[in-house]
Amino acid sequence: MLVLHNKGVSIWELRTGKKLHFLSFKDNISTAFLTPDDNKLLITWYNDNYKGTLQEWDVSTSKAIKKKSAYSVEGGPISSVAFSSDGKLMAVNSNEAINVWDLASRKKTVSFPADNYAKCLRFSPDNKKLFASNGKVALRCWDLETKAIELDINYKLPASTLAFNKDGKYLAIGFDNVSTKEPGNIKVWDLTTKEELWDSKINARKKDEIVPIAATNSGGNNGTNNEKKKTATIRLEEVPKGIVLRANTVSEISDLEAQSKAAMTAGNFPKAIELFTKLIEKQPNNTEAHFGLALGYQDSGKPQEAIQYYQKTLQLDPTNLNAQNNIGMIYLLQLEEYEEAIDIFTVVAEKKPTGEKQKALGNIAECYLELNDKENTKVYYEKALADDPGFAHGNHRFAFFYYNEGNYSEATNYWRKAIAADPYEGLYYKNLGATYEQKLNQYTDAEKTFQDGVNIVPEDRDGELRRAFAEYFYFTKEDYYNAQKYYINPLC
Repeated sequence: MLVLHNKGVSIWELRTGKKLHFLSFKDNISTAFLTPDDNKLLITWYNDNYKGTLQEWDVSTSKAIKKKSAYSVEGGPISSVAFSSDGKLMAVNSNEAINVWDLASRKKTVSFPADNYAKCLRFSPDNKKLFASNGKVALRCWDLETKAIELDINYKLPASTLAFNKDGKYLAIGFDNVSTKEPGNIKVWDLTTKEELWDSKINARKKDEIVPIAATNSGGNNGTNNEKKKTATIRLEEVPKGIVLRANTVSEISDLEAQSKAAMTAGNFPKAIELFTKLIEKQPNNTEAHFGLALGYQDSGKPQEAIQYYQKTLQLDPTNLNAQNNIGMIYLLQLEEYEEAIDIFTVVAEKKPTGEKQKALGNIAECYLELNDKENTKVYYEKALADDPGFAHGNHRFAFFYYNEGNYSEATNYWRKAIAADPYEGLYYKNLGATYEQKLNQYTDAEKTFQDGVNIVPEDRDGELRRAFAEYFYFTKEDYYNAQKYYINPLC
């Protein structure tokens, strides 16, 4: 998963919740896309002539592959990108054109007029055709070899999403009516005969044949998240005693999985618990369902129930270190049984490879800190940072340890390291600047730290940073103008 910041991109592994990479840039970026092999990051932004540019970055090294982008698109910013299922082709849409590149040679193979931003952009499963919504028609299909228009589907709304069955014979098209807030619509087309088979609003068959469709996303991407192997499914079923058809999910299981995860993401833990419980009733050995249920109980403040289902997860999958780690977190943060937590985190750290032990070792340090064992606290913070010097939160916590010990010089050292590891966390700038100002009387360093933070950190992550900067101007420099500038409400 990609997460965009003002001038950076972080890459996360959804299964483990681990941040894999963080790339920082000098300029504001518009969108970002991962290539199908997850090895390259494609960044889009405006250049001086308002042409869309797409620059390649190597994910493993966090370095640009080419200083000047090999991909330049006329007609303004890039709105969507799609990759062929074999990873060989890339389609890019701007306001005026849809361009297709061969990724190996970086050469443009074909270009089509776009007339407007495409809401959706997809290759067919055989990668021989390209589908896109269009300013003049709801959906258009081009043959990539002949460059001819194969199909135009006219409708009052542009297509917002597409899904094919495995052999590419059938196409399901979703239409969103966001402007009028009316229900959306789904149409199913036979791409061989180029005829519409079914319309969800009419809710009746247009052909005698009942068509089963297991539609699979063919690699398109209209946002920052390149979700490979994501499936969209539609089944047409005959209702008893009639010929009326209804749209339904191909699997009740997949529905429950999607709904339960959506409830967790929305923070609706009671609903998530209900849905995960139903899922376990249907699939008693579903490891992810037990883990999700445990997480729902943990976030609901029910530690004993959470431990029960994490232990069930471990029975089904003894290698699941996330379940084991979460049990440790419950003992640390909710039950405050620190010795028990240390035992669990020690096992997790032993099983993790070098370079991935830092969080478990940092959690052991936190346990010793709660036990007021300062010697072991220091030992395990040092072990955590030896395993990963770029562990931002570990540097932050170690800085606090030294701060509370009165060693302010070492505290500032580790907050600087935390900022280097994650320059978009406002709390690090605030603590470093406040330490310079209030403990070391290094006002120049304090002001520079606050200013750097305000310039770099997005407002939704700055926390109390701007207030701290305002208080610096108000109380230390008696500069009331700048105090008001960074803190709207009067401080007096």
